[in-house]
Amino acid sequence: MYPEEASRLYLEDLGEVIADADAKSIVPDAVNKLEYNFFTPQPVKDARAYYLHYIIHDWSDGSAREILQMQKSAMKPGYSKLLIYDHVLDDQKCPSSAAAYDIAMMVHLCGQERTEKQWLALFDSVGLRVTKLWGKPPGTSSVIELEVPLSWETNIRGLSL
Repeated sequence: MYPEEASRLYLEDLGEVIADADAKSIVPDAVNKLEYNFFTPQPVKDARAYYLHYIIHDWSDGSAREILQMQKSAMKPGYSKLLIYDHVLDDQKCPSSAAAYDIAMMVHLCGQERTEKQWLALFDSVGLRVTKLWGKPPGTSSVIELEVPLSWETNIRGLSL
């Protein structure tokens, strides 16, 4: 769209995934490819947006907190957004297929599908505030928008006072 502008879009993944993407030429040249493990500090600082696609549900709350902390440490408070595309289950009534998937995640990966309340508790535990949720339950695929509140703001259940 703006070929004179340098790319500021990064694809971050493990080295072997980046190498495979390069070998198959499936990522446009305008996209910067960066080897990255999300359990290490996020190398791209103060970006406008970070995106995790079906990542957090693979992990326990403890590991999920580590991943979220690594993203948070790079985010500029009040500016950067973390977008998470993942399942959000209804707190009381979820489709049986989603419940079965939750059990499979637990058995195979020690991960879990989370309800909206579980997501909110997880984000609150690392100091991230939910600013928007698209695709609220009972549908399971949702986008959750998060930010690091400015230091003078109070974070109570995702609302700023």
